[in-house]
Amino acid sequence: MSSFIVELHCRSISATLKTSIARTQSIFSFNPNRSLCRLVSESIVTSFLNRSEFFGFNPKIDAHTGNVSDLAFFHPNKQLCVITCGEDKTIKVWDVATGSKQYTFEGHQLPIYSVCPHTKENIKFIFSTGIDGKIKAWLYDNLGSRADYDAPGHSCTTMAYSADGTRLFSCGTSNEGESYIVEWNESEGAVKRTYHGLGKRSVGVVQFDTTKNRFLAAGDEFVIKFWNMDNVNLLTTTDAEGGLPVIIGLQYGHILEQLQDHKERLYNWYIFSFSFLGIGLFLTLVGIPLNKPLYTISYMLVTSASAGITFSALYILVDIHGHRHLTYALEWIGKYAQYFCSHKF
Repeated sequence: MSSFIVELHCRSISATLKTSIARTQSIFSFNPNRSLCRLVSESIVTSFLNRSEFFGFNPKIDAHTGNVSDLAFFHPNKQLCVITCGEDKTIKVWDVATGSKQYTFEGHQLPIYSVCPHTKENIKFIFSTGIDGKIKAWLYDNLGSRADYDAPGHSCTTMAYSADGTRLFSCGTSNEGESYIVEWNESEGAVKRTYHGLGKRSVGVVQFDTTKNRFLAAGDEFVIKFWNMDNVNLLTTTDAEGGLPVIIGLQYGHILEQLQDHKERLYNWYIFSFSFLGIGLFLTLVGIPLNKPLYTISYMLVTSASAGITFSALYILVDIHGHRHLTYALEWIGKYAQYFCSHKF
């Protein structure tokens, strides 16, 4: 499939991914079924019930001495828990229903930056990262760390698994501003793959996310950057502001996902594309110019329509008629997008 489909998937990710910013003292998190959320402000963890008919408060938990750095929900032994870490160099596990403390993990020499709980083959464990880049792995019911290794660049790091839980990634930024995003070999505690394209002078700690067992996304240098998990080169970037083009891209991707018949897909894409083109040209006639620097709505509509028409044409050539050789040049440009973006011709 052409690189336009990848662009549509990536734009849908960017609608939910935050831009890269330094962490504040407030952290907001939902549990997996989104029925309960927790707000962290300084050293206090507050629970909220989120229901269509009720919105109430649970008691506050004075979780740590100093600020709480991160929190994550975990579901061991059919019991919903929340895991916190903080400036006091400890990791604590709390029962959500009662607010009582279950476990305390100690072993970091400096304040802890993030936590990442996970279950694999019925083994429950927690990854934690310190501000010095030290990564520790803890068994859930054993208070001693079972593995210790260093994050690239000894950086403040967050960790995340792919959606299917089989691949572990981390992203972090050193004190000098150099950022790293890597895949880990869990059994060896070693970096398996380092992805290219992050800035050398990032402002704050770069945040990242994974999606569909295929893509990585990170906010850096005021844009959202995307990688295919199996390719270390930067795949594409998009403006962190999102806006109308993101909504249009989501609609095209929705049609691709929901409809299976080629004719139905093309029919819907053509309706959207030519409708946007007509509206954009009409707005131009009534006084809203096609102005790229101002990013006017007429410019967004016309360019989005042009992209949709081009995408439909490539879909006919490649997916329907199988003329894949006609797009080899586009595939090559997509694979080496970072080179083209970084050079002026």
